[in-house]
Amino acid sequence: MKVGFIGLGGIGKPMAMNVAKAGFDLTVTDLRAPPVAELVALGAHPAASPREVAAAADVTFASLPSNAASEEVAFGADGVLAGAETGDIYVELSTISPEVVHRIAAAASEKGVGVLDAPVSGGIKQRNEGTLSIMVGGDADALGRARPALEAFGKRIFHAGGSGAGATVKLINNLLAGINMIATMEAVT
Repeated sequence: MKVGFIGLGGIGKPMAMNVAKAGFDLTVTDLRAPPVAELVALGAHPAASPREVAAAADVTFASLPSNAASEEVAFGADGVLAGAETGDIYVELSTISPEVVHRIAAAASEKGVGVLDAPVSGGIKQRNEGTLSIMVGGDADALGRARPALEAFGKRIFHAGGSGAGATVKLINNLLAGINMIATMEAVT
């Protein structure tokens, strides 16, 4: 399986490193050159754009900071959907709104590209060890095909349901974490 990875920040880079260490044929890109160079040192191929990553991969991952970044990477002229082919899978690892996931999935389906929304949960230790929890929304068959690459950085992979379900569960997870933090601060005071 050929894997692509877009977004090599504080969360994406450790995940991509685990994919490389697992022996996958990996192509990567980021807005910054240093993390790309680190992945190339592990055997990854560099790409100039998300389009090039998708063209080289069967399964393309994106770990991005916002809804706007996810939409640009998916829909831009040099975006994933411009480079993906029928049968490919695009996995959105970012914590984004379910509405954005639905828009990406609808556009991808017109090209015969599967989409999974698969945000992750865990800290720095889990990122580095490849033991993140992953909440996945989307088609079960696409998840089955992408699972070997997901297992390179995730220990607990939960299929939450159809498109947008992974994003929804992640937002609920974040909301509960925030509620617990506020409750703990109130209890301490």
